[in-house]
Amino acid sequence: MAQNSTVNELSLSDSDLKLLPWHGITNVQYTFLSVILAALTPCFQHGSTFRRGALLLQITCVVQAFFAPPPPQETSTAVLYTSGVLMGVIAARSFDRLYIHVPEETFHRINKTGEKEDAKTLSSWQKFLWGLELMLTTRGIGWDWKVSGIPKHPPQSRREFLKTRLLKWTLLYIGLTLTTIISQTILEEFSGVSNDNLREFLVAATSNNISLYAIIALGWTMTVYSHFGILMLPLGFLCVGFNIGPKTWQEVEAWPPNFEVLNLAYSIRRLWGNVWHQQLRRVAAAPGAFVLAYLPLSIRKSNSLPGRLFRRYFLVFGSFFISGVIHSCGTYNVTRALNLPISTGGDLYFYLLQCAGILGEDLICHLLGVDDRLNQPSTLRRTLGYTATAAFYVWSRVAYKGIPISMAQGYKDDRGLLFAALKHMADGAYAVPGNWFRFGYEFFESSSR
Repeated sequence: MAQNSTVNELSLSDSDLKLLPWHGITNVQYTFLSVILAALTPCFQHGSTFRRGALLLQITCVVQAFFAPPPPQETSTAVLYTSGVLMGVIAARSFDRLYIHVPEETFHRINKTGEKEDAKTLSSWQKFLWGLELMLTTRGIGWDWKVSGIPKHPPQSRREFLKTRLLKWTLLYIGLTLTTIISQTILEEFSGVSNDNLREFLVAATSNNISLYAIIALGWTMTVYSHFGILMLPLGFLCVGFNIGPKTWQEVEAWPPNFEVLNLAYSIRRLWGNVWHQQLRRVAAAPGAFVLAYLPLSIRKSNSLPGRLFRRYFLVFGSFFISGVIHSCGTYNVTRALNLPISTGGDLYFYLLQCAGILGEDLICHLLGVDDRLNQPSTLRRTLGYTATAAFYVWSRVAYKGIPISMAQGYKDDRGLLFAALKHMADGAYAVPGNWFRFGYEFFESSSR
């Protein structure tokens, strides 16, 4: 009888839980609410009860996003991974924009005359829009905290800008479509090729480890580029071409490229510091800078070589560590949604390995007496640098990120781990948000049945 009573009490508690206002809210909704509350917080006076309450609710939503269930209807690992990374990004951005700074005192928009805008003078509605823009801005373009390493590009007229955007968008779709088709063709072992000799040659050429490593790494690079470009390119086109959105977004200068040209990628440091996107640079560096500010003055201001080296590599390792944590939220979200063993994949190891690569690269240059700060290195330096950087990126991208993540997300293939990782990459490219090729392909498939 006592046992039955306990069961009834537990059942009653479960029923009561369903009456709570937050029951049934997904992590995507909590993430959305956290952004709205972050934008709403500066509308209240700093130090007021309403301000503290809004901030507490915002923190609650950020935390709840990591415990609330993902949308039950979503089963795509690529979409779940992206939404998980977004959860990590919003948490990191909230830490920088709200938790360690008073936003209206720290962050300022720059007007056309170069003067800082005082957010305190704005109306409540204007403050909300200001706060929303602050949470959505990634690189600080048009603000007084513009991140370093943003690719420089020659001045363009509006017409030239719009033509370039349209061309890049078209090429992006071609590249993304080819990535999907090539990956699927390799996975199907060129089943559509009727000539047996040619088919055997193509299978042998693409099924070896070197080819698979290169294809997976390049495919993921194209996928990452597409995640930003497939939405940012048309958004820039609309804002500049039709003068919509915040005023700072209506200028050509507000839309520099997300990625620099590859001719700068002759070192691991330059690959990540100059060529790769800068979307996470501010939020990834903020925690390390915050910790460094509380270290003893003798460390923060030391001009000794050990002191300078410590500060330099502490910030580098800190930034890559936070980037790894943010990306790990993606696999964490996938494994929770699909009832797999909870895992963060290989993101953290991959990004920390990039730090080790930068450290090793700097050490080798120091031992060889090479000044790697030169803007015009020798041809030999560039050639060796391109080769070493490409080899290191491809190897680490597949061995420490591609394979571990595909395993954590339940991908398997009888032909081995590399084919499972290739399948994962193909699904990721296919499911990029805004990939119209996917919708057209699915429509064609359903119509032909």
